[in-house]
Amino acid sequence: MRLILLFAALVSVLPLSAGSVIAITIDGVVHPVTVEIVGNALETAGQRNASALLIRLNTPGGLLDATRHITEKIAA
Repeated sequence: MRLILLFAALVSVLPLSAGSVIAITIDGVVHPVTVEIVGNALETAGQRNASALLIRLNTPGGLLDATRHITEKIAA
């Protein structure tokens, strides 16, 4: 929940006119494939020079290692 709030705060202050916003939705349990999905979305956002990446999460949780990898990718 904190990640979503932090991201929402960042999105609200970014100049959206500078580029597009890439959005993905993650439904279900967080696992290694989820890490790949987020990684690909981050890469795509970088290649398209997007202003922001919107990650909508609808998950009951999942693997701690996968969650940690996702957090590390976002922070990097």
